[in-house]
Amino acid sequence: MLHGINRMIISALPLLVILFILELLLVIMPNDFRYKNRQLLNKADSIEILILGGSHTLYDLDPTQINAKMYNLAFVSQSLEFDYLLLNKYIDDLPNLKQVVLMVAYLTYSQRWDEAETNWRKYHYYKFYDITPPIGFSIQKFYPELCIIPMKQVLHKVGKYIHREPLITCTETGWCYNYYKSESTKNFEKEAKRAIMRHENGSIDFSPGIHSMEKIVELCQKHDIQIIMISFPVRPEYVNNANKLKFAKNVKTSMDFSRLYSNIKYYNYINDPRITGDDFYDSDHLNDEGAKKFSRILKKEVFNK
Repeated sequence: MLHGINRMIISALPLLVILFILELLLVIMPNDFRYKNRQLLNKADSIEILILGGSHTLYDLDPTQINAKMYNLAFVSQSLEFDYLLLNKYIDDLPNLKQVVLMVAYLTYSQRWDEAETNWRKYHYYKFYDITPPIGFSIQKFYPELCIIPMKQVLHKVGKYIHREPLITCTETGWCYNYYKSESTKNFEKEAKRAIMRHENGSIDFSPGIHSMEKIVELCQKHDIQIIMISFPVRPEYVNNANKLKFAKNVKTSMDFSRLYSNIKYYNYINDPRITGDDFYDSDHLNDEGAKKFSRILKKEVFNK
């Protein structure tokens, strides 16, 4: 029996070595979460405008086109609850912060914390930002990344690292620039249907997002910070495949917040005619040139007021 156990250990040894090497590479390889945390702290004294939110703010807002004292701390699928957790953690480290930018998207208000960020993203907030996710999250900071991150994603990152391809997808100001115009979607109707299927949670209960938003408002009021809420441009195909009632309720809820609180301004650019088909990467995100164009519009109409 002992001989059989020894044979099993010897047989498994190559696999264990491979897993150890993969885990070591994950530890030393750069990633956007670690990078943006370091950049934020390095620029803390100069930041006057902080961008939060999910993929729309991440891909569609380029701080270099708006204000040199702006930083983009958005991440894909980042919910209002994690916006609040990030802001609450860093607000005392940003002595000159004057404005916070929030994204209003299709899922913003109906999204619950437990359906927004995937486990590996929650793990990265926990590991690199020391933010403990809401109750019910069982993953610990000391867990190996291989236990959290999907293997397909691990192998993709390791492959890029070995071939010396860049792993950091954002600029020094936090804007993610990898939605290139040359790679934009051609069949927007088909892509829009897939996007809505990913984004639709079947709920028009906005209480989760409203609760998180109220916490952000209270925190910003205490520090005399203005909140800028923006509905970003999307293609008609995206709107046509979405729940119209939910879209309208998103806008109405945002307008209600701006009427109720003096420190909130809401801007709706969902159907802005200046953003044309060539500006989109897919049905609900702008490409790199479209993002720069839209950022310049916001500079003039929102931030230079």
